[in-house]
Amino acid sequence: MGEPTVAEPTVAEPTVAEVMTRHLITAAPDTGFNELIGTLTLHELSAVPVLDPTGRPVGVVSERDLLTKLEYHGGTDPAPLLPGSCRERWRKSRALTAAEVMSAPAITAPAPVGVIHADIENALAETVHPPHRVTVQVHDAMVTLDGTVNLCSTALPAVRIAHHVSGVIAVRNNIHFDVDDHMITGM
Repeated sequence: MGEPTVAEPTVAEPTVAEVMTRHLITAAPDTGFNELIGTLTLHELSAVPVLDPTGRPVGVVSERDLLTKLEYHGGTDPAPLLPGSCRERWRKSRALTAAEVMSAPAITAPAPVGVIHADIENALAETVHPPHRVTVQVHDAMVTLDGTVNLCSTALPAVRIAHHVSGVIAVRNNIHFDVDDHMITGM
C-alpha cells in the first residue's frame, strides 16, 4: 500500500483587473526628457505609458530607457560599430522626447471588456435616472457612450462615471440631451 497523496493547495494568479491601477499616469509623444524623469520620480514609477492624442497606447518609457543618457553620455560617445541593441540604446541616449526614447509598440494586456462593460452599465443604472437611452461600447479599454438623456446635467455625470471604472483609459462622449438645463439654471 502506498502513502496517501495530499493535493497541494493551488494559489490563483491575480488577474489584470485585480492588479491594474485606476488612476493612470501617462505621457504624450512630445513629453520632454526631463519631464519624463520628473514624472517617474514624483510618482515613484518604473515606467509610464505613452498615449497618442486619441488615447491609444503607442509605447512605454521605462527607467531603463531613460538610463541610456547616462550609459552613452547623452549620445556624445561614438556610436557602437555593430547594429543591434547597443546601437538602439545609443540612439535613445540622444532622445529629447518620449517618442524618441520609448519602447514601441506598446505591449498591452487585453482589457477585461465584459467586466468594464458590466461595471459601467451597473453604475449608469444606479446614477443616471431613467428615462435614459445610453449604450456602452468597449474596445481596447476605450469606452464609447452613445444615446440620449433628458437633461444635459445627466450626460456629464455619465461620462465621469465611465472614466472612473477600473480599466478604462478613455471615454468618447456621444451622448445627446433633450434639454440643456445648464442654460436654464445658469450653471
